[in-house]
Amino acid sequence: MNRLAPVLLIVIAAAGHATELCVVEPAIGFEDGKWTYMTGVGPDGAVPRPMRPENGAVAKVLEQAAKTMNAGVQVCMTGAFKDQIFEVSNARLNVLHPEKSREQEQTRCGWVENPTPGNWSLVDKDGEWTIAVQGDYRAAGADDLPDFGKRWVVTNAGSHGYGCGCMTVKVDAKEKTVLSVRKVKVQAISKCRNDKDLPKHGKE
Repeated sequence: MNRLAPVLLIVIAAAGHATELCVVEPAIGFEDGKWTYMTGVGPDGAVPRPMRPENGAVAKVLEQAAKTMNAGVQVCMTGAFKDQIFEVSNARLNVLHPEKSREQEQTRCGWVENPTPGNWSLVDKDGEWTIAVQGDYRAAGADDLPDFGKRWVVTNAGSHGYGCGCMTVKVDAKEKTVLSVRKVKVQAISKCRNDKDLPKHGKE
């Protein structure tokens, strides 16, 4: 007897021509320059459906989703169907199973940098880890980074600068990219400044 395939896609909302779809299993594919998502249940398993990112920022999120689906991260996509192709106008990553995801988390401490709008990174003993790039990529949880308050050094207009902290994250070690941020503990600037394994910033 054939085993039923799991539900791979949930329709969260549909209003007019706009639809939001959240993939809840490893169901993102990319082959021969074409993206697909998996949906449907039955004896033949899931069925791949065509989709197309509308811009590079969306494509970047889909690339990260394809890498992290087995780590308990889902991707929610907003768009519209055109000629049976799901045109994705926006996409985001969410932690789907926190208890499962935390097994692959690690704590990294160092400089938390935001030199210009939308650009965030963590610099620790192993180098620089990309958290967000303006108009291109944002790790899951990047929108919830805390206010460093008085433990933040302004180096640029609009309060952009750097601080010191420890982050509970999942990373892509090969790409030196942070995939998700669950928790951030703000540290005193002196903590990073006195760490011999970290690069030096200017004086306060």
